[in-house]
Amino acid sequence: MEITPAHRVPGYENYATFQPTFLYQCGWDVLTGLLVIWAARRFLLTGDRAFALWLAAFAVGRYGTEWLAVDFAPHLFGLRVNQWVMALLFAGALGYLYLTRSGHGGAAAGPSRPARPALPHVRRFGTRAERAGMHR
Repeated sequence: MEITPAHRVPGYENYATFQPTFLYQCGWDVLTGLLVIWAARRFLLTGDRAFALWLAAFAVGRYGTEWLAVDFAPHLFGLRVNQWVMALLFAGALGYLYLTRSGHGGAAAGPSRPARPALPHVRRFGTRAERAGMHR
């Protein structure tokens, strides 16, 4: 992406082209959303676990785009503070996914729901009589 000299970040006046990090982040967000939708359906993830997966994937993408950013940001031990935050979010999300992996009790897993009995005569939208009553 080319930026006019009047709009360049101080210290980068001699560079004409820059990485479109916003575009990379946007593409990563779309891929992350598709990953979460697929994983939630494939592994029957609950809302909290799907959110933790999204947070971990988002943190990876954001950490990577921070390497390409040229704006001013405070640094801590050689990395941008934003990168440290994303690393902590990633670790926390993975830790949560690990702790809630079994789904059998535990404080983080919460109470389990009772299983629904299988009723072969009840269809997805109710019995025949219930469906007939819906159209009146």
